[in-house]
Amino acid sequence: MGSVTGPVAADGTRPSSPAGPTEVSVSSPAPASVPSGLSRRRTSLRSAAPMETQPIRVVGAGHPSQDCFVEGATVFAGRRHIVAWSLPNAREIDGDMSAFLQAVAAARALGPVTVVASGDPGFFGITRLLAERFGRTALEVHPMPSAVSLAWAAVGLPWDDCIVISLHGRPAANVVYLALQQGKAAILTAPDCPPSCLAAAVRRTDLTVSVCVRLGTEDEEVVTGGADILVREWDDPNVVLLWRGQGVAAKGRTWGLPCSAYAHRASMITKPEVRAMALAGLSPWPGAILWDVGGGSGAVAVEAARLGAVVYTVERGADDCAHIRENIAIHLGEDAPVTLVQGEAPDALEGLPPPDLVFLGGGGPEVAAVVAARRPVRVVLTLARIDLLAAMEAALHEYSVEASLLSVSRVRALAGGYRLEAENPVLLLIAVLCDQGEIASPGPSGKVFL
Repeated sequence: MGSVTGPVAADGTRPSSPAGPTEVSVSSPAPASVPSGLSRRRTSLRSAAPMETQPIRVVGAGHPSQDCFVEGATVFAGRRHIVAWSLPNAREIDGDMSAFLQAVAAARALGPVTVVASGDPGFFGITRLLAERFGRTALEVHPMPSAVSLAWAAVGLPWDDCIVISLHGRPAANVVYLALQQGKAAILTAPDCPPSCLAAAVRRTDLTVSVCVRLGTEDEEVVTGGADILVREWDDPNVVLLWRGQGVAAKGRTWGLPCSAYAHRASMITKPEVRAMALAGLSPWPGAILWDVGGGSGAVAVEAARLGAVVYTVERGADDCAHIRENIAIHLGEDAPVTLVQGEAPDALEGLPPPDLVFLGGGGPEVAAVVAARRPVRVVLTLARIDLLAAMEAALHEYSVEASLLSVSRVRALAGGYRLEAENPVLLLIAVLCDQGEIASPGPSGKVFL
């Protein structure tokens, strides 16, 4: 196998032995013996199965189960796990995931395969990549507690109401804003984006901070305080926790707000029901780059930002731009992750960062084609004219398109009773990139951490 280089990022627990990024190669040593620090699997009936049908065992380092390892398996592990868990014959994994997947496929044709990862490999970990390549039925996953669950346990707080954000491969901008919106966040830092990169933004808030390192080891360290603790030099990997107040009051994120909640021009606003369906189709995740083309009142941009997206909203009208600014100030406040671009698409789209998601509230097939050429995972658009449907589908020919007619009627009082007042029907198109399967559809950037 060729050389595999790049930074190793961690998401889970580790022993107290030193760790760090290392240039490595995926070579072909003898099958790795199972170390004393990890469990050994007894020979089972699975060993008699054809090689290509044997599961790839994905194991959280230090898992106590006796069923995690097969004698004579080819073991893949990150550099720090090889050192910490005495895996001298394991094949090293590093940043080149394509080479890693090729190596796994080749090893699987010859015998059992085990991949050692940190904590819970399904949580910002290697399971996603392996499931995309080999399918979920090819995997047998044996997780340990994730770094996030260990961190919240260390500070004695629940975490079912927090957002989790990884800084591996993405900028730190807007992370603190998302924590303020949610009220609680866990941040997986990176060697090139350590806790100190969050300090300036945290100083402007009332958030409590904890930095957690070497979780699950005898040398575990958890320091809680204000923004000043972030500027210390911390060992990597580490987890930063941010929370408001006592950290126990769950705070939800709302969308589909009534039109009266927004400043807008002569009812030129995406109605709440359409907005809710559009956002459901987009499925924004924390840190997703979303283009809102034809911003109008900015209602979609505001609510997408409340759900964690980093939004670029494009609007040509000066009056509408003023309403967007007003609505951002009312609903999002300072440091909102929304950038307003005044101009007309498609020209105004030049120079924007590549989108993960796009909402088309304006523009015709030409704009849709330009957007599709950027290959966002999902495109959602609304149409008032049904005659444009075929042209829009043609522009999105690389996408699987589902079209629905949304018809809403308001209940109004009439002579001691009620009547229905119909809104204009709207066509909603939800387009999903065809090479994005169920596992690979909207989610984090695809970075994998061992």
